Amino acid sequence: MADDTLGPDTFSTRDLPTSRRGYQKKSVDALIARAVEEWGTLARRHQALMDEIGRSGGPEHFARDLEAVAAEIGKILDAAKEASDGMRMRAREDAARVESEAEKAAAERLQASADESARILAEAERQAFELRRDAWDAGDELIRSIQETGEDIVAEAGEQALGIRADAEKEAHQRHAIARKEADDIIRNGRYESDRLLNQAKELAQKIIDRASGADDETEPSERPRRRKRELSEEVERLHAERTIEDVAVLPAEPVPRRSVSEVSFGALDPQAPELSEALAAEVQFLNDTPPPAPWPADSGWRRRPAPESGDDVGTLFDALRTTAEHDAAPASLPRDPMALRDRLVLPVSNEGLRDVKRRIVDLQTAALDAMKVGAWSPDQARITGELTAVLETPIQKAGGAGATAAGVLAGVPRARSRPGTRPTALVNEMAQDLVAQLVIAVSSEGGPSEIAATVSRVFRSWRGDEAERWVRTIAFAAYHDSLLAALSVGGWTEVRGVPSGRPCANCAGHDRTRWDPESDPPAGLVVPPANVDCLCTVTISGE
Repeated sequence: MADDTLGPDTFSTRDLPTSRRGYQKKSVDALIARAVEEWGTLARRHQALMDEIGRSGGPEHFARDLEAVAAEIGKILDAAKEASDGMRMRAREDAARVESEAEKAAAERLQASADESARILAEAERQAFELRRDAWDAGDELIRSIQETGEDIVAEAGEQALGIRADAEKEAHQRHAIARKEADDIIRNGRYESDRLLNQAKELAQKIIDRASGADDETEPSERPRRRKRELSEEVERLHAERTIEDVAVLPAEPVPRRSVSEVSFGALDPQAPELSEALAAEVQFLNDTPPPAPWPADSGWRRRPAPESGDDVGTLFDALRTTAEHDAAPASLPRDPMALRDRLVLPVSNEGLRDVKRRIVDLQTAALDAMKVGAWSPDQARITGELTAVLETPIQKAGGAGATAAGVLAGVPRARSRPGTRPTALVNEMAQDLVAQLVIAVSSEGGPSEIAATVSRVFRSWRGDEAERWVRTIAFAAYHDSLLAALSVGGWTEVRGVPSGRPCANCAGHDRTRWDPESDPPAGLVVPPANVDCLCTVTISGE
């Protein structure tokens, strides 16, 4: 059985033993039948292939064909490898190119984003700067409005105080006249009564003398009557000597308390604010019946001009209202902080110049109102410029000297000269032009002569307050800084820097802490502080 050839024809279940509990015959037979069928199909295909190989030359020829096919396949594989290597190289190059382009595009986008961010930041800074400037301007306008309202209230209160004082003085004169009349009546009645009593005493004395004379004829008087006679005689002689009553006790009328203008309107008059007194003097210049105020206490520490010898009450009132205080001298030790040093040196000079400017503005206001009473009036540019220039010439020189002193404190420049330059004079001209422009608008306003005069007076009153202070401070600061830079340049310093303060100024060298050579101007678009009438920046050496 083992030697029999196993094939599809001999593969069957015929020789397999069976048992009672063996396999299922039908299933096994079906499986074997299907295996025989497939085996036969494979055998036929194998035989067909062998026949085809035989017809083609046999297995050897087939092996050669297989080798040729294998060589061809090898070539194809090599070509495919070369092609794949080329494709991989090109893919790598394409990937590098795409990566480079992507990096370049990313860099361009990043630069564009940075430029856009810088633009947005600059725009935000500009808007923030404008907002801060607008807020500062709004605050200044509000403060200016409050100051103008306060000045109007003070002026109105001053006028009311003068009226109250005039009424009080009038009532005091009336009470004084009534008291004098009552005193005269009391004195006259006292004299009449004294004469009556004197006559009665004379009559009584004569009766006593007559009675005593009769008693002497009858009998010699005793010691007691003689002593009584002598007393009566001395009393009579005393009454003869006192024919009139020299001192009569008269109850004086209740005095009216004298109150000065400063007590009525402002409390204690502050000498540090002379514009208040100058304004009040200008408003009451036609009230000739106003009495002079009470004098300052001797120990108050204030000085005032001596009162005129004449009885002109208005002149006395003006002198009292123009009282100024003597400032204490600045200490010998000066601070090195540039802002504190500038304020310590310049503010006394600025205050002195401000007082003189306000007095000159009061004179200009008085002349303008006097001219408007008799006819038309228009501001004279040349006269106003000349008046302000004459007043501010000395403060400019003193502010320049302060700048030279500051150069010695900050940089050790010895014995520097005052060189205020020409900028302060140009600012004085601008100040006069600004004042004249406002006066021209006031004169050109609608209304009658009284309304126009009131408008012109308001312009002068505003210039006696905040406007004059801002302009004088700016002029003094300009003289100080120009002289300081000139002294530093002569002293060998090659670099200075700005110091910011207050509201930011777009064109001020102090706002951005700009550095420059003091011999030349600041960088283009910037100016030396102050850049405008509201600029509070300053300059110092670069090492500070």
